[in-house]
Amino acid sequence: RDGVRVTDAHAMTRGRPRVIAQYLEGGPEVDRIDHGEAINRLASACRRLPITDLCLGWNLPDELAREVAAAGREHGADVWLWHPVLAGDGRFVPDADRAIGATGRPVPAVSGMAEFLFDCPIRASARSGALDRLMAALDHRRPTGITWDGVLLDKIRWPSPFADPGRDLACFCDACARAAGADGIDLDEVRRGIAAAVSTARIVSSVGVTMPLSAKATTRSRWTGTPTGSPSGAGTACGSSLSGP
Repeated sequence: RDGVRVTDAHAMTRGRPRVIAQYLEGGPEVDRIDHGEAINRLASACRRLPITDLCLGWNLPDELAREVAAAGREHGADVWLWHPVLAGDGRFVPDADRAIGATGRPVPAVSGMAEFLFDCPIRASARSGALDRLMAALDHRRPTGITWDGVLLDKIRWPSPFADPGRDLACFCDACARAAGADGIDLDEVRRGIAAAVSTARIVSSVGVTMPLSAKATTRSRWTGTPTGSPSGAGTACGSSLSGP
């Protein structure tokens, strides 16, 4: 939009070596960040690493975002908006379009953090809402004088099933069921297969029996997809990451 590049971390690193820093995130503590300390920490990192791309987090106070963006450019970095696409951002909290787990319930947030509640991208209303929030984030900065060299799209996935695959593997909402059914996949059958596999695993774990590999796959379905999401909950891979103050 208007010449702004939209990409992910993998695309950013093609063509030339890049050192990408994700810095500062919006949240309940963001108003307590000391601007001078945030700039000094960034300067310290830039002295140690040849940071080429600075990705600033979402919902930062205008003055803080403007000052840190200017500091990044002084150190030769391109400045990108770091934007969560399908997850909560501290202001937006996924609700009606939440990803549904194999138990038929919305997948809970990791550690209770709203930033790790996810909408299901198969739902048309979730996709349109995600696009509206992205456009609003870009438009919001125009009056402040902040310009972006690009947008880093984060949380472009389903929630990680790592904590409890039998509960958190997603998505099993009605939109996903219709889409899967159109491809000849019965999500109810998949759900039953997951429940059977979880039950078997719990029984084996409780009695301390080691199963041969072939015995672990006794409940197969026609579903051949690969679950997405990383155990840590991180959305994109970056060459370098900085934590906010």
